[in-house]
Amino acid sequence: MEYIIWGKSPNAPHEQVLHTLSKSKQLAEKVMTHLQTEYGCTELRLQILDLNEKPDFSNPELLNI
Repeated sequence: MEYIIWGKSPNAPHEQVLHTLSKSKQLAEKVMTHLQTEYGCTELRLQILDLNEKPDFSNPELLNI
């Protein structure tokens, strides 16, 4: 599993990948809290990517358009 944290860093106009090194969902959630409180990042979200599972591209929730 890959835990990818997306969000906006302070003064950034667009969302970007902020962190990819967490080894568990719990650790990723702690990092998200730290990014928000210590660095002022906003609009944080966690993407969980299972590289062993084929994505269902017919699911509109997977598309970021």
